[in-house]
Amino acid sequence: MFEEIYRDHKEDLVKTYVSESFYENLSKQRVELAKNLSEVDMELVSDKVFKEISETMTPQGILAIVKQPQYQLSQLLKKDCLQLVLLEDLRDPGNLGTIVRTAEGAGMDGIILTKASVDMFNPKVIRSTMGAIYRM
Repeated sequence: MFEEIYRDHKEDLVKTYVSESFYENLSKQRVELAKNLSEVDMELVSDKVFKEISETMTPQGILAIVKQPQYQLSQLLKKDCLQLVLLEDLRDPGNLGTIVRTAEGAGMDGIILTKASVDMFNPKVIRSTMGAIYRM
């Protein structure tokens, strides 16, 4: 997902943290990723520190802090043919991530959640969208 953020939303990257083992294991196939990492505000941290700052049990080795986008409903409503997914009181982050991926695949323009729903920018939601959140 970092590569997608870097490619499409580089201006929104605030800081990137990389574990030492991940950085050491960048193979020749990942030369582009290593180049991208050298062009952003990156901090190399020990694997122990990385595990502490990551919320997952088995972190992948790269963590990015990205500015949260701001959307206005009025911007969406200007479209001629608008297709939205409306979700009421959805609580499970994994389910929301799946719905975001499905909505993108179905060509939806956006998703509207009620206030009682899980936060769209919850880390588990972000991970479960597998990058679709940056395109929706």
